[in-house]
Amino acid sequence: MSKPVICTTFHVDVMGPKDAPVRRIRFVEHLLHNCIRTLDTYLRSKGCSLNLHIVPENDMKRGLKHNKKFEKEFVIWKKNFGIVVKQLRMKRRLSRPELAKKAKLSVSTLQRIEQGRSNPGITRMSDLAVALKHTLSYLFKRTQELNDKEGL
Repeated sequence: MSKPVICTTFHVDVMGPKDAPVRRIRFVEHLLHNCIRTLDTYLRSKGCSLNLHIVPENDMKRGLKHNKKFEKEFVIWKKNFGIVVKQLRMKRRLSRPELAKKAKLSVSTLQRIEQGRSNPGITRMSDLAVALKHTLSYLFKRTQELNDKEGL
């Protein structure tokens, strides 16, 4: 059984005058290091692990949405997530209006999700998982299996 992993990406700017003392910047680095170490220790005590990615400033400014490969993969992911939602809805013998009501979505929103034309966001995906009586991680796992079949 695999342990849950928390992934995060963050960016920190140390703002101040150009002649800011080096020790102030080192203090901030030391403080961040201690916070990360404390968080990692806490997560390990709960059976989790911390996977921290430091993103170079150039990548933060450009963002993932400007990456053509990411855009292509995300379109496929949305389509596959929609397929999984529809398969699970059909398996539970729910109509779109029934599932939409249980997940607190409009029927048109659910239709766009199932067709892979919508980015549902984490809250809507979680609501769908609950309405389908599955965990969100299960929906992600099924989506990843479809992605793997397509070679992503």
